[in-house]
Amino acid sequence: MLAGLAAAPAISPMRAAWAGAARRSPIPEPTGVLITRWRQDPFALGSYSFLGRGAQPADRVALGEPVGRTLFFAGEAANRRYPGTVHGAYLSGQQAAEHLAETGARSVAIVGAGIAGLRAAQILAGHGVRCTILEARNRIGGRIWTNRALGPPIDLGASWIHGTRGNPLTRLADEAGAEIEETDFEAYRLYDQAGRILRWSETPESFRDVVEIEHLYGADLADLSDDAVEEGEGFGGSEVIFPGGYDQLFAVLDSPCELRPASPVTAIAYDDDGVALTVSGGRVSADAALVTVPLGVLKAGSIAFAPALPARKRAAVARLGMGLLNKVCLRFDRMFWDREAVWIGYVGPERGRFAAWLNLAPFVGQPVLVAFNSGRAAAAIEAMRDDAILAEAMAVLGAMYGAG
Repeated sequence: MLAGLAAAPAISPMRAAWAGAARRSPIPEPTGVLITRWRQDPFALGSYSFLGRGAQPADRVALGEPVGRTLFFAGEAANRRYPGTVHGAYLSGQQAAEHLAETGARSVAIVGAGIAGLRAAQILAGHGVRCTILEARNRIGGRIWTNRALGPPIDLGASWIHGTRGNPLTRLADEAGAEIEETDFEAYRLYDQAGRILRWSETPESFRDVVEIEHLYGADLADLSDDAVEEGEGFGGSEVIFPGGYDQLFAVLDSPCELRPASPVTAIAYDDDGVALTVSGGRVSADAALVTVPLGVLKAGSIAFAPALPARKRAAVARLGMGLLNKVCLRFDRMFWDREAVWIGYVGPERGRFAAWLNLAPFVGQPVLVAFNSGRAAAAIEAMRDDAILAEAMAVLGAMYGAG
């Protein structure tokens, strides 16, 4: 079955709830713009993991295996059951911390303050372990990143809880008092480059591949292994987003552990006696280390390990892929698009470019659209200047809603 990944859901091929906004009228300029570039982010180097050509689910097991009793790993890429998801990262951090606590370590250095690292810190602190969280950024959350620069909270990274029944994130949301709202996949509208309204059956197979598969994995079909779309498990229930922002969960992920922001780790030396981490400004020693950095960071060799990691783990890192899903968030002074459509699809001349748009207005109460690009299309767009990206986004909106 398809794993519920930490990315935008696909536009549903089910019955559409056709919306009634006025079309073909001049569109306004945006009053605010946010553009993500996750591949260029040195502390992520991508969005989330996928099974690349030649990779197997067993590679995730190898990635998550500890090295001896002092070097542990966690994160969404290391979770075989729930890869590519926020809940997968959360559960991976929880499991690694429980195993680590069994070693009797009295001090642990946690590399990364994403949700895996934050959950691990909670568990370890509960076992009386002294923890230091080393975070490369000036903020916590990692690929959970809620931005309020445009007014309403906009999640630039993870946005959804994928399946609410039994999902640990649902419990966290309840504890945090965070409102969640279901995404209605049947409320969509599709357009071609001439502004013509399409039915799902009229869309080309390549478009369906983009929005149903490639946006889920952040990778082109050509880059996915044969096992990619079958791996993982999912939770039942609705797909929901946070109108108030995903970062509300951090309020219930607090721990007494020391947090050191702006502290990227560049090297980890380890042996049976403990670990020594090289951090900007010095070194940190502990009985053990838990590495929760994204797969992209491991693939880039941004952290040097001494001795080198076992061949099985290095091979897993090499075979697993790091996907890319970027967002272009536009705020306007008024709505000009389909008011009741949650998803707006665009079948354009270039495969995958600005193919899916999320209407955030029903959720945040303000006129905001978010465009999604994935895989190679996302990488090509990410390399463009901001003004060129904005011009292309506006050209797409003009094709769908502009004066004709």
